[in-house]
Amino acid sequence: MRTDHQTLRLTIAANDSVVRASDGWNSFVEEHWVGSLQPVVPDTSFWSIVAGSRPTAMYDLLLETARSGHSIGIDVWAAAREATTKVELSVAPCGALGHVELTLRSLGRRRHQPLAIFEKMAERTADEVDVCSFCLSVRSFGWQEVERALRQLRFPFVGPQPQIVPRVCDQCERTISTSCAPFRLGAGNGLA
Repeated sequence: MRTDHQTLRLTIAANDSVVRASDGWNSFVEEHWVGSLQPVVPDTSFWSIVAGSRPTAMYDLLLETARSGHSIGIDVWAAAREATTKVELSVAPCGALGHVELTLRSLGRRRHQPLAIFEKMAERTADEVDVCSFCLSVRSFGWQEVERALRQLRFPFVGPQPQIVPRVCDQCERTISTSCAPFRLGAGNGLA
């Protein structure tokens, strides 16, 4: 495993518009399937760069937590065709104007056999496969590691690939919800 501790930052305003992205943000999310995030254009809505309704709900929870004055970090996987990178995705308050900073910090790389499904420019079939936006597990007969699930679903490892449908697996939803729960308005503090 090669360690590459690159840190990328995205600043989101109180009105959910993207204020700025650090150098390298767009190239990283163009090359990697990570957290359902897409390349960004400043002054556009953050929600326009998040694919899928379940990932959107998880980011809404994360941003709400940061705007309540708390930082949250979770480990996620970023997949490219040739390698998978472990990344800490964190959100934190940023300044007094309700801004939030979303950070992707590379923690290390794990090589795997090439997986064309995560190649952004791969030719796509009409078939669809649910992929967790955070841990990259695939739903086949339950949520499973991508290689195993693709074998079970009989999708090819080369050639045209199924469409990826961004989802959130049960485990990642629990992890994010549990991480944010102590900071939510009314969560165990007598305000509910």
